[in-house]
Amino acid sequence: MSVFLDNELEEQSSVEVREHLALCEACSKVCEDLAMIIDFCQLDTEEAVIPPNPQALWCRINNIIESEVQAEIVKENKEKVEAARTETETGWLPRRWNFSFMQVASAVLGIAVRAAFPICLVKRAGRRLSSRWQHLDQPWQDRSVK
Repeated sequence: MSVFLDNELEEQSSVEVREHLALCEACSKVCEDLAMIIDFCQLDTEEAVIPPNPQALWCRINNIIESEVQAEIVKENKEKVEAARTETETGWLPRRWNFSFMQVASAVLGIAVRAAFPICLVKRAGRRLSSRWQHLDQPWQDRSVK
């Protein structure tokens, strides 16, 4: 087959091989593959192997790798933030309702002072409680719900 591709056959033999290749698909495929291999091997090997500017090629490869790594890091960070946001929003108290101990203690103390303030003022003044607050002046057991 290589003798045929190198044009080293006599004219009669070359015609017979061409006729056979026209009829036999398997031999035709083999001949085509061999021709492609020979063409590739005859290329200037230095041009095919060495890039025109190897340093520029390595810089481009490095930039591509760095950009892919950076994209993966950003994607992972977004996933972590989204997971944390989902976790805090689905918990017992969403993130926006988390209070510190001092905030809760201040709120309770404020409510207690506000509730006790009218009673203290009236008792200190020595006045009788208005009808609205009279039930607070009675002992706990005697209070009736009004």
